[in-house]
Amino acid sequence: MNNSSSHPCMPKSISAQIGVSEKGHLRMTFSKAALSPKQIRDCFNRKFFSVIEPYEMPEPLARQLGLSSGKDYISIGKYPIKETSEMFIIDF
Repeated sequence: MNNSSSHPCMPKSISAQIGVSEKGHLRMTFSKAALSPKQIRDCFNRKFFSVIEPYEMPEPLARQLGLSSGKDYISIGKYPIKETSEMFIIDF
């Protein structure tokens, strides 16, 4: 994912857990406790998370998650942000 100045969420780094949803989609979860108020405001204060360039999963990580490699697992688009009391969840 690109951290260009045109993207509203531009942290140098942000901690996330990566997994697979019940529907087989790549899932990223972000603990609210690990995020600054600025990161929450800039990255998660909207209903959707925008991806401005595709991301191809590295083969070792795809294998570890049980996904096939060689395809974009995060395509350009807007993805709904789900929120619980403890985390933000994005399924790609």
